[in-house]
Amino acid sequence: MGINTTIGYLLSSSFSIRTRKEMNAEIKKRLLGKVETVIERVEFITEHLSQQILRDRLLRKALYKEFQEAVSDVCAMLRRRLNSSAKDDYSNIDFSVVVLERIKN
Repeated sequence: MGINTTIGYLLSSSFSIRTRKEMNAEIKKRLLGKVETVIERVEFITEHLSQQILRDRLLRKALYKEFQEAVSDVCAMLRRRLNSSAKDDYSNIDFSVVVLERIKN
């Protein structure tokens, strides 16, 4: 195969579509992994929520921060996936809420 044929193949739509499908599968896998992390963290919080945690502000803040980080990761990935550049955590969460409300309706 000559160089011109190789370049033509690389620029062809079939190569781009296959690559896009592979990228979509990888993104979907990563997004599902992030969602699984959120679920695991919620389960951890639920299992370990005790009176001591309710009284201990530092522990409550640590649990909140863990949960916030996981949710923020999912929202940023969703935003990037929808071709909107990820911004700060709160903007990404607001964007995700709007998208999910549109999907729901």
